[in-house]
Amino acid sequence: MQHAGHTALLAACPIKQNSCDLDAQHQLATLKSIQPQKELHFKEEQQQQQQQQQQQHACQCTVCGDKALGYNFDAITCESCKAFFRRNALKTKIQKCNFESSCLVSVITRKFCPACRLAKCFKVGMKREWILNAAQLQMRRQKTLENRRSRQNRQRLQLEQQQQHQEQQHQEHQEPEEPLTVLHLISDPESEQSPGAELVWAQYRRLSGASLSLIKQIERALGDTINGVDQNDSDRILTAAKEGGAAPETPFVITLSFVRRFVKFVKILPEFELIGKQDAGRLIKGGAFNFILMRGVAIYSPDSDSFAFKLASTGGRHSISLSTVAQCLADSPGGQQLMSDYRSFMRNYHEDSRGDQMALTLLQLIDFYNPARPGLSSMRTVDSVQQGYLVLLKRYIDSAWPKHCACNVYFRLLNRLTELESLGQRFGSLCNTVGFRYEELNPLLVELFQQRQCACTDCQMKPEMGSE
Repeated sequence: MQHAGHTALLAACPIKQNSCDLDAQHQLATLKSIQPQKELHFKEEQQQQQQQQQQQHACQCTVCGDKALGYNFDAITCESCKAFFRRNALKTKIQKCNFESSCLVSVITRKFCPACRLAKCFKVGMKREWILNAAQLQMRRQKTLENRRSRQNRQRLQLEQQQQHQEQQHQEHQEPEEPLTVLHLISDPESEQSPGAELVWAQYRRLSGASLSLIKQIERALGDTINGVDQNDSDRILTAAKEGGAAPETPFVITLSFVRRFVKFVKILPEFELIGKQDAGRLIKGGAFNFILMRGVAIYSPDSDSFAFKLASTGGRHSISLSTVAQCLADSPGGQQLMSDYRSFMRNYHEDSRGDQMALTLLQLIDFYNPARPGLSSMRTVDSVQQGYLVLLKRYIDSAWPKHCACNVYFRLLNRLTELESLGQRFGSLCNTVGFRYEELNPLLVELFQQRQCACTDCQMKPEMGSE
């Protein structure tokens, strides 16, 4: 048994010895593979140190051995030796060394002997003729400044071109955005105000981003059309006011100018594209007289009881009194009473709205997109647009009037639309009666008068048909 145990032990010992030999061989191979890497790393460090030493040596002042930044007067020098050379190289007085003109010039001793320092400056190659006087220095500074500005301008121009190119690429790959309309206000009302907005509203409510964009959009359209009077229209109104202020055709000259600008104005706004061509024509013809009366409110001055018109040629203004316009309709049936009621309507509006032009414009748009106009095929769309302008008017009034009176102002202005509808019907009937007396009446007005006449005829026929 013991012999068998010894035999097994002796058999196991060679295996252990063989494993030890393998470990030693593996370590030796590892050391051999690491040794070249260490030598390569050591060589790289030596090269870097040599390069640093060469750079330091190359950037040493050739006069005193201090750190140098570059060439000065055709020699590598430090800033101290550069300034020293500029101060002393052009002096006529010769400096003398107190010793044997062999002083050591170093960073520490460079101030001890100016003569030896200046002599070494010349020795290393510094040139006195390169020193600039005050005028030359000023010219060089000016040129440097111009070069810097030119370089900055080029960089700015390149940056702008890159930005434009990027914007063009972005626009090419981006789908066209739909124009913002008042339908956004009724389709997504929750996004228009943040949570708790009612609590922080003390006096005035701020317009939301969408509402403010819509208001600015309307202001731009007003500036391009309504407020910008055409030269021909301006000349016609001025001629009618000067030559025959009481002539019967004066109201038609003013009316024609209003109608033309009214059509241009509503066509600019994006909501007009939502309506079909036929319905758009019906809205224009059906709301033209109401818009004419509302535009009169916009240019009416309660203080002078007159209409103020802008002159396109000079940029000034001229006015026509309301009594002059009323005199034009003196011979017309109901003309004087109509002008009296119209004066009361304009004064009441100015009292309710403080003469606010934007509130008046929003009222005009609410009245224009009236789904009750006859013959409309897209009545739902027209109704939605009108609802959007009602929301925009409410938010605009909340932002322009204090909280305690904003609601009353809103409802008082809406009540004026009922009076406007009655005045518009009376004004249309009067124009239809008086207008056809003039052979040279504009075709656009003739079409509007005919439209009004047909509407009045339909209204008169409906009760008779009902009675049958």
